[in-house]
Amino acid sequence: MKCLGVIPVRLESSRYLNKALEAKIMLKPILGWVIEYAQRINFLDKLIVATNDNAVKYYVLKNYKDVEVVSTTRGNSGTHRAYLAYNYKRFYKKYDRMITFPVDEPLVSYNEINKLDLNFKGDISTLYTNFFNREDLTSKSSCKIVSTIDNYMLYSSRAVIPSPPSESDSLLQILIYKKHVGVFIFKKKFLVNNKGCWAISENESLEQNKFVLGGAKVKLQGINHPYFGVDNKEDVKKLEDRYVKLMV
Repeated sequence: MKCLGVIPVRLESSRYLNKALEAKIMLKPILGWVIEYAQRINFLDKLIVATNDNAVKYYVLKNYKDVEVVSTTRGNSGTHRAYLAYNYKRFYKKYDRMITFPVDEPLVSYNEINKLDLNFKGDISTLYTNFFNREDLTSKSSCKIVSTIDNYMLYSSRAVIPSPPSESDSLLQILIYKKHVGVFIFKKKFLVNNKGCWAISENESLEQNKFVLGGAKVKLQGINHPYFGVDNKEDVKKLEDRYVKLMV
């Protein structure tokens, strides 16, 4: 099985412009963190960065000689830009799996990714983890997943779902919630046969909902991931502090 890794990057985020390069953990841009953990995944045959930003191209080509940069149009989401990159060069279609890595989730463990099942049942697989604390659970930046008993996604929301009857219950039952980690694994068959799926409107600005609404079977795989994504400038210091604390 041949696997293509794609990191889609754009710098025009409305909440945090130039986030991929300006947001830094331990003085390293978050894009660098994502590239370096992806490079240590043992089943990737090729890693590319998909972008239309010259600053991103320059950073990658200067610092990571083994990573290819592919120019793409904007796309309507990270996975859409990855899909456009997959179709950009004909030889990319030889890969059996396309795995996308979100640039705003820089501290995912490559050891956890290396444990994933690439032969999952369904069309797409994406990741989840338990919430680290109540603050992460109630944050509007974090995505909560409703799933079937056999771990297929039904819906995602920024709201706390299922809604607890009281705030204390959300703390006591924190482990019942699934927090989405935005790594996706796409099977080649889905990429070839479901071109219209990316045109479906996103619910709550969450791209995974478009796949569920389009009829795809999205298999969930759990990982250990005590960190969170960078949504705004305030998140950078909080994420760095947690990283330092957990590494001690």
